[in-house]
Formats: sequence, structure tokens, C-alpha cells
Amino acid sequence: MSVGSDALGWVRPTALTARPQRPSWHLLPAGWRLFRSMAPCDELVIARYGAVEVRRVPAGFAAVTSVKGERLAAARTAFGRVADYAEGRNRGSVRLATRGPVTQVSAAAPSARGRWRVSVPIAGATGALVASAAGGGKVRIEPEAARTLAVVRVSARPTPALMASAEAAIFRAIPPGTWAADGPALIRMHSPPRSRLLGGWFEVAVPLAPLREDVPA
Repeated sequence: MSVGSDALGWVRPTALTARPQRPSWHLLPAGWRLFRSMAPCDELVIARYGAVEVRRVPAGFAAVTSVKGERLAAARTAFGRVADYAEGRNRGSVRLATRGPVTQVSAAAPSARGRWRVSVPIAGATGALVASAAGGGKVRIEPEAARTLAVVRVSARPTPALMASAEAAIFRAIPPGTWAADGPALIRMHSPPRSRLLGGWFEVAVPLAPLREDVPA
């Protein structure tokens, strides 16, 4: 009979078994480590066109990394890099609070095995905080200007066909003469991509520039 158990095999609380254990977050997959405590970003909806929302995203700082490879594999690699960085594995051993969503965009000509730029907003970032964490390595802190995005939600896992379809739906929904695209389409993730069986959701966003003075910006 083992120490701390009775004749029926039940484990009785002992000095070892009763002690609360600290969660081993570092053992979780990188995606869950990154997203588990991520706060939502403050975005202002300034217009709606059916399922498409036009949102104003405030300026700030983001942790950015570039990864080459297939989109989903590149995203997972980026999740691990940024999770480690935010947990204090940076030059100043500074822990950083992150905000959603995680943004992924092709950094070169779109292709199945291109280079992807993945960025994660940093909550409450100041110049001093950024300076203490910044340094060499595969993750860097970059300022991000305020921007306007047309966003549509897609209830599925991201695939090239769905992303292209969502981008086309955005341009069909926006009234002519109001907005023009101001950059490539982005993938926005609020949770780790799930398996094909579990499904999930993501957003496709297109940066916009107003074409008229009376269009909200």
C-alpha cells in the first residue's frame, strides 16, 4: 500500500498531494499559451454594410515576427516565438500583456510557401517598456499607426479559398465611391486555429482609405 492511500485505493490528502500546484503553462501548445490571457483590442465600428463592419483600430505597439512556409505552420511557429517573448524571454526579461487579434499577412507575393508577417498587439505599451524588451532576435517591437479596416467574420478554418471569397465579399458589400483598399488583405485570429473536425472562426480584413470627405474615418 502506498503512503497516503487507504485500503480501497483512495488517495488521502497528504503534505504532497494537498499542496496546490502552479499551472505549467509552458507545457501547453504555443497557440494556447499566446491566446489564454489575451485581452480584446479596442476597436470602434464606424460603418456597417451587411455582414461587413468598418472598424477604426487605434495606434499602438505590436510584437512582430516573420516566418517562411505554409500559412498554418508559419502561424504556429509565430505563436511560439511571440508567446516566449511575451512571457519574458526577451532582452530585458520583461513580461508583456498582449491584446487580440493576432494578425497574419503575406509579406511577399501570396503563395502556398511564401513569407508571412505575424503581429500581436501589446497592451499598455510605453516607450520605456518597449525599449527594455526590444533587442535582437526573431521577434521585434514595432509601432503600428491607427488604421481603418473592413472586417468580415468567417465560421470555418482559414483556407486560401475561404479567404479569397471573404475578401471578394467585402468589396461587393462596400458601396462604390466610398472606400478604396489601402493594403493587402489580413487574416485576424482571436483563438488558435482548430482541427478540421472542430471548426472554428477567423476574420478577414482589408485596410481602407476614404474616397470622399463625408465618409467616416
